[in-house]
Amino acid sequence: MRGKPPHATEEPESFLLREHLKVMAVLLAILLAASLPPALCAAPAAQRWSLTQAVEEVLSASPELAQARERREAAAAGLAQARLEALPRLTARAQVARGDDPVYVFSSLLQQRRFEARNFALDALNHPGDLTAIHGALELGLPLFTAYALTTERLKARAGLSAARAAGEASLQAERAQAVEAYLRILLASSLLANDSKRVEAAKTEIEEADRLRERGLVLGADFYAARALLAGLRASQSRRRSELASAQATLALLAGRGEEEAIETTGRLDGTDSPEVSLRSLTEEALQRRGELLRARADEISAAAGLRRARLSALPSLEAFAALSADSSDLSSSASSRLVGLRASLPLGDPSYFERRRRAAAQLGAARADSKTLERSIRIELAQRYQDYESARAQLPLARSAAQEAASSLRLLRPLYREGRESILDVLKGERALEEARAAALQAAFSAHLGYARLRAAAGTLDEAAVGEIAARLGEAR
Repeated sequence: MRGKPPHATEEPESFLLREHLKVMAVLLAILLAASLPPALCAAPAAQRWSLTQAVEEVLSASPELAQARERREAAAAGLAQARLEALPRLTARAQVARGDDPVYVFSSLLQQRRFEARNFALDALNHPGDLTAIHGALELGLPLFTAYALTTERLKARAGLSAARAAGEASLQAERAQAVEAYLRILLASSLLANDSKRVEAAKTEIEEADRLRERGLVLGADFYAARALLAGLRASQSRRRSELASAQATLALLAGRGEEEAIETTGRLDGTDSPEVSLRSLTEEALQRRGELLRARADEISAAAGLRRARLSALPSLEAFAALSADSSDLSSSASSRLVGLRASLPLGDPSYFERRRRAAAQLGAARADSKTLERSIRIELAQRYQDYESARAQLPLARSAAQEAASSLRLLRPLYREGRESILDVLKGERALEEARAAALQAAFSAHLGYARLRAAAGTLDEAAVGEIAARLGEAR
């Protein structure tokens, strides 16, 4: 007897319901897949950035530059505030009081214009009773001479704005240099990985051919296994390059405010145009005029000089013009008004802290000047070091490229000799290894030259958009 199908014992309605639910589940899965964003259905495509684009992405996401912008805004507001301090100031005052103090009641009645003859009675003077006084006034004050306090504040505020701008420029130079370095490291890691991959594929082909020849006794076993060890070394180098590339990509992605898992590819080439010759003397002159750290120190020096001037003149008198309009009432039904105008002067006669204040301000000025000289010396030293590093990389680049060409020529000569039986597979794999190392050295030298140029321009304070475009052009990218 033939077996019944699994659903033969089920009721027709339950079987149809179960099949209907299956179809609905499939349709629901299809609809959900169609509604998902493409980024969730497939692996995200790698971002291909030029150097200029990478720098723009890093600058737009930089928290340091956002902080520098806020500090510039604060300094600009401080300067505006210092300028407005010299304008007249209007103040409104109001007071409501009730009491039976004889002096308070006597003066309040006079101010309210309600004083009468009966208020001269001794009993009224001694026991006047409670009185409500509502007092309001508008006062206008204009500083005429402040012993150069307002002038000092304006000078300090202007110096503070200059310092904030200089600090922002220093941060901008540092962020650009960091972005260029991260981009060049991706370019170096990807180039080294491509170089290792090419050598590994070539070595694998040679090993496979040697394996066939070994089976026929045409290749020594010792040479074959030694060659395989060299291939393993090439593969280890390839694996290390992959890790370096992933690390470099994660660094640039994080600098640009992206996720560290986002893959970023470059569009340039390290074998582009060589970096140019530069003059250390001209770069030093530019650095002393443009380095943000030095400009900020000079602004601090100006601020300290203004502080010393203020400390010396703080013994001078200050003069202010004022005008006041007041109204006094007991119940707001009617009020008496009065006005007062005049000049107000103040002179510090016994200020025991005057000489110490001057000494402190003088020391602060001396420290600011010493800071400027220290920074100038540090900039000169940094520039000299960056210049030597750059010139060394430029000198090594043609030598490394020549060595790579020699290694390639040697490998081309080894392969036909190996096929003729005059060289071993071990010699061929050594040639592959030598070519891999020589080309890696050439790529490293090109990387050092481009990075050295960027660092040199940053040390001079001239790593601007034009300089970034210049480096991008030397990498074979369109401006």
